[in-house]
Amino acid sequence: MAQETVIIGCKLPAGLMLEIGYTLDPKDGSMVKGPKYQRIVLKGWHEHTAAMRATDIQVPAGVNMRPFLNRNVDAAAWAEWKKQHADSWLLKNEILFEAKDEASAQLRVIEGDDTPAPFAPLKKSAVPGITTADFAKEKEQA
Repeated sequence: MAQETVIIGCKLPAGLMLEIGYTLDPKDGSMVKGPKYQRIVLKGWHEHTAAMRATDIQVPAGVNMRPFLNRNVDAAAWAEWKKQHADSWLLKNEILFEAKDEASAQLRVIEGDDTPAPFAPLKKSAVPGITTADFAKEKEQA
């Protein structure tokens, strides 16, 4: 029987590692990996740039800040992590979001285009005398 999976979108640049299944060691109170330990590695939007560079396309960092869609994430592990972290700012602010199928995931990405990604490069410098790069203008001049 095939394991049920979901698509998890991640709006963080470097992604995130989620872990479930830790237990408390009664001897010293430390956290140890229990028999149901599982780790979910989510890639972030920087992965778009890394994929382009792998094909020798040179692009500045932060050009594609759309959420990275992590496909084939174990649905049961994701549900357990969501249950344990229901109050997390990652869920409340939709930094991590779930989609059941590709069409839903793409729609969530498009709908989120108006929302700035966390840790996105600044559009306007807060420091007097310092200006931000205008990549569109540089591309036109090239």
